[in-house]
Amino acid sequence: MDRLFILVVIGWLLYPMLPSFKAPKLNIVSPETIKYASLRRVGLKPKASPRVVQDLVTQSARAEGLDPKLLHALIRVESSGNQLAVSGVGAAGLTQLMNDTGREWHQKLGIQKKYDPFDVTQSVRIGAAYLRFLIDHYNGDVALALTAYNQGYGRVNKLMKANSAKSLKGIINHLGPDGRAYARNVLAAVERMRG
Repeated sequence: MDRLFILVVIGWLLYPMLPSFKAPKLNIVSPETIKYASLRRVGLKPKASPRVVQDLVTQSARAEGLDPKLLHALIRVESSGNQLAVSGVGAAGLTQLMNDTGREWHQKLGIQKKYDPFDVTQSVRIGAAYLRFLIDHYNGDVALALTAYNQGYGRVNKLMKANSAKSLKGIINHLGPDGRAYARNVLAAVERMRG
C-alpha cells in the first residue's frame, strides 16, 4: 500500500515535466446535448404533446410567412418529430440546429430564456426564423434553402461561388448522396402532407 502511494505521488510530481501532448481536434458536443442525450437513453419523455408541437409549428411558420406544412415536413425529416433528437454531428432538438446556429438565432430573435435546443418553443421558433432567412437569401428557392439548412449555409455558399451556380442544380453533384437526398425528402414530405 505504501509503495502504491509513493508511486502515485511521484507520478503526480513528474506529470508537469512530461512533454506537452496536443490532442487531436474532435467534434465536441455541448454539455447540454450530452445531458439530454443521456436522459433520452434512460427513457425521458418528450416535453410537449404532439398537439402542442403542431400548434407551435403552425404559429411559428405563419409568423415567418412560411407554409406550416413545409416546417412540419422539415421537422419530420430532421428529427422524426423527436424533441430530444441529437444527430451524430451535434445538431439537436426538433429542428436539428447546430448549437452555434441556434445560439446565434436565439440572440437575433431576442429570446429571453437561456438557450436550450430541446426547448420545443425555442427550437421551432428559431428553426422557422432560420429557414425564412435561408429562403429569402436564396431568392425563394426552397430546395436550395433546405439544402443549406441541412448541409450548412457556409458550405452551400462556397459551393455556389466555386461553381458559379445560381441554383441547387449547379451544385447538386458536389453535395454527396446525403445532401442530394435531403431536399428531395423534405419536399416529398410536404407533398404527402398536402395530398
